[in-house]
Amino acid sequence: MTAFENESERRAAAFQEFYGEGKKRLEKEASSYNEALSDEKQPVLKGYFADMADLNSDGKMLRGMLVQLGYALAKEAAGGSGAAYEKGMAAAASQEASESDALALAFEVMQTGILMHDDIIDEADERRGKATVHRRAAKRYGAEEADGHARQKLLRAADSAAICAGDYCMLDANRLIVERYSENANLPRVLSYFDKVILDTIRGELLDVVLPTERELESGKDLKLGECVEEIYFLKTAGYSVAGPLHLGMLLGGAPEETAAMLDAAAYEVGVAYQIKDDILGIFADAEYVGKDVGADIAEKKLTILYSYVAEAAPSYLAELDSVYGSKEVTPEVLGEVRRIFKESGALENAERRAEELSASALLKLEALPFAKGAAGEALKGFVEYAAGRKR
Repeated sequence: MTAFENESERRAAAFQEFYGEGKKRLEKEASSYNEALSDEKQPVLKGYFADMADLNSDGKMLRGMLVQLGYALAKEAAGGSGAAYEKGMAAAASQEASESDALALAFEVMQTGILMHDDIIDEADERRGKATVHRRAAKRYGAEEADGHARQKLLRAADSAAICAGDYCMLDANRLIVERYSENANLPRVLSYFDKVILDTIRGELLDVVLPTERELESGKDLKLGECVEEIYFLKTAGYSVAGPLHLGMLLGGAPEETAAMLDAAAYEVGVAYQIKDDILGIFADAEYVGKDVGADIAEKKLTILYSYVAEAAPSYLAELDSVYGSKEVTPEVLGEVRRIFKESGALENAERRAEELSASALLKLEALPFAKGAAGEALKGFVEYAAGRKR
């Protein structure tokens, strides 16, 4: 085994240990929260709150874990818990990081709200391997058995219910933070940054939603698609999936803003790489691995790094791609054709190379950070390598 392989295995073990311990605690927090949601007393609303609780469970909880990890990094940066972590990651994680668990839960609840909205926009049928909230509501209403105007009315009512449920989760996340950290001197900084993450995510989602239409208008003919797609990744994924939770955890742990900001450059690179990997998996993964519709990006005609590469760097394939990309019924034949075009055009190779470059650059930046030398820093580097090689 080479030194590099040994180092990579050590980092992977550090990440898995931290993730395992943190997720156990976070699942307990989420279980209590979900029980309270399911205990809704208004009989008309009970089913909707049960749906919210169900969607809020069984996820990977990676973002919540990154809040915990950011908190651990802040403690190591301050020198107050480094020794404890070196003595045993599991013991330290279960003690020192427990203060961050409520913030980790709030981040997961906020994400659940965003996902409900995202699923409506994408017209998605599945999330986390189960029916989306708006599809559950439509089924309760009997929308599929209805015809014409009556069916459209029921589907719209289901979407509206899921929008309200998503709003509830995003706002309830703020309540959780205020209630659990009312005596914490870092609350104003944490709450302000938490809301910034949400606002940046909404900006990214808005850009994602309007970009296809803007490109079709005369005023959008000169848009640089690749740059817009990368900005969506930066706002919509990198901020709320990686940089945001890590930064929040560090603020809660008492790290000065300038110390937390030192982590941002690497974290944003990891986040963009994570989204590129997600887009690749959305086309090339097996459905059993990703827990959502493979090929959903095709039906949505989602503008990803794969599509933008064909549009700008391999335009000879664009007409052929547009003939199948956007098909509402993603048959095996349609999926196979899209896969072929992305491979032959070089789009897949380009996306994989870009993700690898970003991940490598992030690791170099983390190596240079003085507070990322301890066990929590090693766990973060392990996360970077996990994100680059994940299959779901």
